[in-house]
Amino acid sequence: MLALLIPGRVEAQRSSPAPSPIICAEADEAALIDSVWRIEKLAYNRLGLQPRLVTYPSRRCISDAANGLVQGLLYRTTSIEAILPEMLRVPTPLGRVNLVAIGRQSDLIVDGWEQLRPWRIAALRGRTRIEQMTAGMQVVFVANTEQMLRMLDADRVDVLVAERSRTLPRIEELRAQGLELRGVRELGLIDSLPVYHYLHKSQAALLNPLDQQFRALIREGFADKVPAPSRQGLPEQDPARR
Repeated sequence: MLALLIPGRVEAQRSSPAPSPIICAEADEAALIDSVWRIEKLAYNRLGLQPRLVTYPSRRCISDAANGLVQGLLYRTTSIEAILPEMLRVPTPLGRVNLVAIGRQSDLIVDGWEQLRPWRIAALRGRTRIEQMTAGMQVVFVANTEQMLRMLDADRVDVLVAERSRTLPRIEELRAQGLELRGVRELGLIDSLPVYHYLHKSQAALLNPLDQQFRALIREGFADKVPAPSRQGLPEQDPARR
């Protein structure tokens, strides 16, 4: 579906690495951005390069990557490869995304995609894995995490499929601002996926050197080890707010 939104793809003219490669992160990508950017920036620096981070909506990151307007994606799961053959995966994983179901159903425990089928679902746009796994279900894709949570609060959807580490802080922020989100809780872990840095094919010469630097930096303690899948749920709402 996303591939239809990508303009005519431009063949990159550069055959050597860009001295200041542009790395695209999603504008709503708070979950891993600090830890991943820390190791990526240092790895590029050690290779004599000065990367620049830009933040765009997910679909613009995808479009710009397809056309070689950015030289890398900060992090993505391997599902992006189906729609972006122009991008090359640096083999060392730099983190993990835990996809969870969030809702109000007190007696529902979700541990797989198929259990979502009876429900009205909301998820963020541009999440290729979620789009693939919810095909044929009642799902609406929205621009940001706050929009999803407000739809859930207004009973416009039943379940959110979201990244745990992105959604947890946003829930607490919105509750502090007065949004009730009454009874909202995690319903279970649906999927846990490693994430990787992706390079445009015009930067192929950097693939192995960057991977070597990532491995060295992880050994040196500049980045946390890739976390294991976590089943820790969202905190209960403060009773005083109910």
